[in-house]
Amino acid sequence: MTDFVIKSIEDPHHALIGEMLELEWETFGEEGVDRWTMPYLVRHGKVFVVLKDGTLVGLAEAIRDFEDEDHAYLVGLSIRKEYRRWGVAAKLMAALLDHLSSRGFTRLSLTVSPRNQAALSLYRDKFGFHEVSQEPQEYGVGEDRIRMELIIA
Repeated sequence: MTDFVIKSIEDPHHALIGEMLELEWETFGEEGVDRWTMPYLVRHGKVFVVLKDGTLVGLAEAIRDFEDEDHAYLVGLSIRKEYRRWGVAAKLMAALLDHLSSRGFTRLSLTVSPRNQAALSLYRDKFGFHEVSQEPQEYGVGEDRIRMELIIA
């Protein structure tokens, strides 16, 4: 992955924001992060991008849990279709986990569609997330989710 660059986005008006929103739409449709929420995530959460030759190929957003300051929540992890299965998601997740660990976080949780076998494999097999609960209709009718958690060492 030598020609991929992972960087943190700190400016809510960064030139990549439009591409980031497009990738959210491509990955999650209307349920993805929108133009009002992305600046909040950049200012008050943590947003990492993966670039290849200056072009956005991946994105991850995380926020701190209000009830437990050592707990973070993965809002989303998106990889452009043409770069899936290249190890980009694993590198992005590893960068996020390194960042969270260096900031004293002890847990990361997320939800994932039970139909998203690639993501389930990444979270369970590569990173050791465990299932916490099944969340029927978490995002509406037919939008079930699996809640997962990882203890950050």
